[in-house]
Amino acid sequence: MRRLVLRTIRDGYWEVLRRQQQAAKVPIMFGTNANEGSIITSLNVNYDQYLKKNFPVAMHADIKQKYPVGPEKKYKSDFEAVEAIETDVGFTCVTSGESQSSAASGYRKFSNICMPTHLRILLLIVVATWRYFFNASYPNTQIFPGSGAYHSSEIRYVFGNLADGSTDEQKKLSRTVQKAWADFAKDPAAGPGWDRVGDGEASLGNFVQSGDMVPSSPGQVDQWCDYWRTLGVVRY
Repeated sequence: MRRLVLRTIRDGYWEVLRRQQQAAKVPIMFGTNANEGSIITSLNVNYDQYLKKNFPVAMHADIKQKYPVGPEKKYKSDFEAVEAIETDVGFTCVTSGESQSSAASGYRKFSNICMPTHLRILLLIVVATWRYFFNASYPNTQIFPGSGAYHSSEIRYVFGNLADGSTDEQKKLSRTVQKAWADFAKDPAAGPGWDRVGDGEASLGNFVQSGDMVPSSPGQVDQWCDYWRTLGVVRY
């Protein structure tokens, strides 16, 4: 029996197709988690060796200034700092750029208003872009100590597949996430419950430890994205 091999075929850069309005005219919701890079970062990583392997020497001091390590610093270990860099470069800043590119594409489409046929009119609507940030982690969902809100850790809350011993906050979080996803599916133009990208300050749906969704500005999450773009490390 022959083995079936499925591969992706690139038909162009997504953000270019979206900007040229050659992609599907449908609302989109992007999202990332707070610690996407934790599962691809070695627990024993050495910060200096990581920088030497991945970035020119001239960038090392600047990166360390933005991602400092120490007892009184934002990051307490080499692992935390490297994980934050991997999260920003590989996930957060890419999604930030893609969502902004999508929102700036100027997509519009005509939609039938539900009225009697003889009164039917067309409404020009914006094809909106939405963005979320999942920032909640609990002891019973950690795949190792310090894994945080790792890649795909939000999925269990979307489907309500909660771990044994889940707290009231986790149950609330699942209901909150499910409502946002369902609201988007039912009425994508109205959105999941926060401002769409490019329309208002609170354009990031931030799912937090308490189980709530807090509409937020993306500024803090995207703090170093312009830096990485300027250096060409992030394309978008």
